[in-house]
Amino acid sequence: MEIVAQRAFLRAGPGINYRILEYPIQGTAVTAIAHNGNRTWFNVLLDAGTTGWLHHEVLEADDSTAADNIPVAATIPVPVDEFYDPFLSVSGDSLSLQVYHTYVGTQGDTAYFEARLLPETNLVAPTYLNSQELGLGLLIVEFNRVAAGEYFSEEIEVCMVSQVGTPFFCETYPARKSW
Repeated sequence: MEIVAQRAFLRAGPGINYRILEYPIQGTAVTAIAHNGNRTWFNVLLDAGTTGWLHHEVLEADDSTAADNIPVAATIPVPVDEFYDPFLSVSGDSLSLQVYHTYVGTQGDTAYFEARLLPETNLVAPTYLNSQELGLGLLIVEFNRVAAGEYFSEEIEVCMVSQVGTPFFCETYPARKSW
């Protein structure tokens, strides 16, 4: 099989609610190991030895007869809520965090993010640059001073919050900055 889309997301499981492992490019050859049962996702092996799942729309079979003989996966990983690949940057008086996420969906369509500095303060506030909604795959939050006073941040806590306002999955990241 070959990747025919300009951009593909090799994921840890068969669905968009799994972590992105790599971004293989168009023309990359892959070996199909298994499929998810309805052939919408294929478990593949890249030449470098990495395995993951690709959606059928980004793939083209070299030989349709061989593609028909690909077995159903014996086990399919269970998706998990998670944050991964955080990137923190400081620019002048602002602190920015970019972090990828996967959301399983158990808390409804209106679950959202909340981010806060620790220790808590009312001198610095978050701005969500690409939405507070779960499901977009990437959270970008920027913290800026909103009131005068000395403050030293230690960490950023990012939480997935249910539609009734209860945090159900949180991670903290070092974020030492003097404000």
